[in-house]
Amino acid sequence: MPNTNHPDYPEEYILGRVQFFSKDFIITPDVLIPRLETECLVRKARNIARTIPECSLIDIGTGSWIIGVSCADIESIRSIEFSDISPDALAVAEKNARNLIARKDLSLTFSLGNLLENYTLHGKTLPKTPLIITANLPYIKQDDWEHMSPDTKFEPELALFGWKTTWFELYDILFEQLKNIKHSEDIFLIIEFWYDQTDIARKTIEKIGWKYEIFPDYAGIERFASIHIPPQ
Repeated sequence: MPNTNHPDYPEEYILGRVQFFSKDFIITPDVLIPRLETECLVRKARNIARTIPECSLIDIGTGSWIIGVSCADIESIRSIEFSDISPDALAVAEKNARNLIARKDLSLTFSLGNLLENYTLHGKTLPKTPLIITANLPYIKQDDWEHMSPDTKFEPELALFGWKTTWFELYDILFEQLKNIKHSEDIFLIIEFWYDQTDIARKTIEKIGWKYEIFPDYAGIERFASIHIPPQ
């Protein structure tokens, strides 16, 4: 059991709640504490959804489901799927979704799985509408505690650490999955990565040939990409 009396223990876990995008979310040690910067990803997803008459959203690595809930009021979004590799995180996501989404016409799905494996390996088919995919995947160098704040050690490692080489490997896998999934409509992929991964993100996306935009957080640091994947 974590020492909740430790001076670095996150206040959000003690309170069991956190504010994000003007909503009050349930939070537990099973999910990452939301960062303010992720609002930039949410705003991009909302803006894209407003340009489409009807679309679906898949939030990969959903955690507490802050991204999906924060987009749920956009009427053009007809369905949202929350996907995570952690069943404990999905349980938190479902509580937040049920508590904070008032729309009765919005289809909600909670899927246990690794990235898009439910589609690439298990026969699930993508929605037959334009699709927004959001992903804030683990992107910190494995066990790189030296460059992390003291309170981070109380957060789930599964939500923090990427792989050991570029720390961008989870996105490499996701990109490869998207290259091989047949889809009849446009996909708009919006991702968040670490401040020093902009060059590798740019080179990786350009190598594939997708159209993209790199955009900054509130501090002007380029750490997001919005990617257009045409039908195939």
